[in-house]
Amino acid sequence: MSIKMIAALALAAFATCSSSVAHAEAKTWYFSYQGFQHSSFEGPEWEEPLPAVWEPNATFYGRFVAEDRNHDAVIARDEVSSFYMGSVDYTACPPSPYYNCSLSHFNFSRTGLSFGVVQGGSDPEGYVWGYDSFSSSQGSRSEQHHMHMVTRDIYTMTADTKFNISAPVPEPETYAMLGLGLLGLAGLRRLRKNDA
Repeated sequence: MSIKMIAALALAAFATCSSSVAHAEAKTWYFSYQGFQHSSFEGPEWEEPLPAVWEPNATFYGRFVAEDRNHDAVIARDEVSSFYMGSVDYTACPPSPYYNCSLSHFNFSRTGLSFGVVQGGSDPEGYVWGYDSFSSSQGSRSEQHHMHMVTRDIYTMTADTKFNISAPVPEPETYAMLGLGLLGLAGLRRLRKNDA
């Protein structure tokens, strides 16, 4: 077997591997929810929030990186490598006795996106504590407690809340692998052209 033949086979194998690896890479989706009934309150914890007001421009943004490893057209919680709402990655919470966060559930398919996130914490004595949560079916709730005083901020979804999600964006490594695969194919073509 000639050196050119071995080089051609190696380039073909490299191109095939590069394209299959690029196909299996994780992708990033960006999403947003806009328009909520908003109510807020600051005072004694036994009092109720003020009546809700429609805020059409209130928007919550997020993104997640995931890979449909079993190719069933459904992305489950164990296929998500990161999930951000704002600046918090709910899949990579630092261990702490006074702070925690989690992505409690996740499912994404052609029928929609379903998830819930929560983060919360307290001081060591428990005098000050609070949490922030967001659910794809209800909206956002934030509470901060200090002794018997509370600050509440609630954004409730309605039928007028708009949900947007982008087409998946490949991770940068995917583009690198695609480029290497194309270079391999170009090299293979050049070798074949030189043989003729």
